[in-house]
Amino acid sequence: MVGSGCFAEESVARSRAAMWQFVMFVEVVGLLESASGRHIQLYAQEPDYFPLDEEFLASFDVIVLKHPAAVDVVSSVTFLFCPFVPWKLMLLFLERGDPSLYIGTNVSELLETMEHVWRAEAAETSGVALTDEIGTGSLDDYRSAARRFLTGRKEYSVPRSDLNVPALHGLKLYWACKPD
Repeated sequence: MVGSGCFAEESVARSRAAMWQFVMFVEVVGLLESASGRHIQLYAQEPDYFPLDEEFLASFDVIVLKHPAAVDVVSSVTFLFCPFVPWKLMLLFLERGDPSLYIGTNVSELLETMEHVWRAEAAETSGVALTDEIGTGSLDDYRSAARRFLTGRKEYSVPRSDLNVPALHGLKLYWACKPD
């Protein structure tokens, strides 16, 4: 789980959102463990965790990783739960780890937005570098990463529950399909 937000946040709305996202994460892990008959090691990374957040996660046997260590544990057999993290960070995880199951930001919509931005910027300049604390890359690099991730995956919308939880609205599920 990457970018869950803090559970001990002073803002009740943010704390509640983080908690609902954690509930979804734990439920999906439970389903995967039941289906596979195996225990799944859980990891979490969030730059703003408080000590109380880390204690809470430890009570569920979740290992808290410091940024950027989570990138190194994501692989092709990973379930990556990445609800609404910054798009560059999300694409970094998807590119480097190629998780078989991903729940998070809508990658297709992100790619469409990048295509639109790229066309607008292409008229002004080429090779626009995007730099921040996450890293440096051109918009074209990010577009390529999104395209590669979408290849060979099925995309599903996470259904809305009767509880009407805004913190889960808009999440997408991507499942890697075996080639025919």
